[in-house]
Amino acid sequence: MSTFTERIADRLFGPISYTYTPVPGGSTIRTLRLPEAEYLVSLNLQAVTRGRDRGIKQRRPYVVDWKVYSQVGIPTAGPLRERVFGAGVGVSETSVAAGTWPSEATAAIALQIARFRTANGWEPTAKVIVPEVSETGR
Repeated sequence: MSTFTERIADRLFGPISYTYTPVPGGSTIRTLRLPEAEYLVSLNLQAVTRGRDRGIKQRRPYVVDWKVYSQVGIPTAGPLRERVFGAGVGVSETSVAAGTWPSEATAAIALQIARFRTANGWEPTAKVIVPEVSETGR
């Protein structure tokens, strides 16, 4: 029944779309501390708006697009297997207003990595070697 309702709304108001707008001053570099190593990550704060072409636009919570400054990424399924190089995490409007969103985002990234590792049945038992990279990521 909801599929039928969604199709009517799509015909009347257009498809749902999300717009990501960078927040001024919303870029920083932080250290992500995981059990096996520390990683430099770039954080980019974005405001999200959900809406339709012909309808009301709704403001949604903020997201942080993150990327790791490492040529080999962050291991998620063993030292020689799957790795992640970046993703997105949500942060609260309260932390954005208070200016503490980088700390909330870094904690959310650590949780995200832990969930990836749990899904793959892997937990690091020794230090994982990660090459050093400058702050520019090169």
